[in-house]
Amino acid sequence: MTQRIILNLISNEDDPKIVQRCLRSIKPFLDAWVICDNGSTQEVRDEMLACLGGIPGVLSCVPWVDFGTNKTQALELALQYATDRFPGDECYVFLIDCDEEFVSSDGYLLPNLNNGDMFGFRMITEGVVYPRPNLLNLKRKWWFDGPMHEKLSHDGDAPSLSVLEGAHILVRQDGKRSKDLGKYWKDAETLRVAFEKDPRPRYKFYQAQALRGARLYVDALEAYCDYIAIADDYNEKWYSLLQSGRIMDECGNFPPEKVEHTFLCAYEMKPRRKEALASLAIHWRNRNKPNLALWASERALGLQQDSNDIFFLETFWDFLLLEEVSRNAFAVGEYAKCANACRELLKRKGLSYEEIKRIEANLKSVEALELNPKLPASETNT
Repeated sequence: MTQRIILNLISNEDDPKIVQRCLRSIKPFLDAWVICDNGSTQEVRDEMLACLGGIPGVLSCVPWVDFGTNKTQALELALQYATDRFPGDECYVFLIDCDEEFVSSDGYLLPNLNNGDMFGFRMITEGVVYPRPNLLNLKRKWWFDGPMHEKLSHDGDAPSLSVLEGAHILVRQDGKRSKDLGKYWKDAETLRVAFEKDPRPRYKFYQAQALRGARLYVDALEAYCDYIAIADDYNEKWYSLLQSGRIMDECGNFPPEKVEHTFLCAYEMKPRRKEALASLAIHWRNRNKPNLALWASERALGLQQDSNDIFFLETFWDFLLLEEVSRNAFAVGEYAKCANACRELLKRKGLSYEEIKRIEANLKSVEALELNPKLPASETNT
């Protein structure tokens, strides 16, 4: 039985360069393609056909309804195409969005999927890493549920997601929808209406996310709290607690005890994740509690997270936590610990020139204090 990979996406784009970037990145791995166009310009449609030249496929123009409906239509068309063109073969759809780019190492080949149900890659967006299903076996029935932030649903027993190594997908967020300045507010309103019609917890969670994206923080906090009360997903409940704590902390008009309790509840739910302790470290440092801040930052820095967990941001948090250790160790007079944190920071790749000079100056100052503890701390740059 031959393994077949069929590209499956929907498009409402107006920039051919964005579509070109996506299709060129994935073309070497395709046996066929099925695209549902929901309102792209003719220039974009022409670019799709040019990019995918030499590979069989079909471009269907389908009126826009919503994300769940249109993505499900695309899957149904892909299933029909596979049934007609590749009868008896092991057919997978490859799901990707127009503003995404498949990135692989030189010579990368998709592995033999052995007729498994569902495979994915790590998605990277603004530094956040998370796994997402991208390859679905068409022997199963699949559909998308919900007007946006649609949930992938299936028949039969729940399949497990196998994350493939050697490649990832960059989410560029520079497509037509992402350029809409009112995107988040519109999304929040769509999800509010959806929740009123059908009170699914998922709609409330993503309404909160959209409100936060729209910088309507008080409304977002209310939506997160509403979701926590009805949560049906462990990861989303944890994330809602974390974001609730951050919003309360940044607003500055909530009792510190409530902020701390919220972060600790998030930590209790996922004690291997760094974010809650890192947020507590910042909270305590800003309230002149450096000993507590040092404890939280050191404990968080020592945690080993699962890179397949949601909203994973290892590099960012390790850099921030080393900064917190250096600041708070200095504040409590643990100069050797502060110096070690500075040295570790300087080993990090990707530091800007300004960051390197600042950390080097801090290290020089704290090394002077190590040699002469009587030197006034105010004379340092840390």
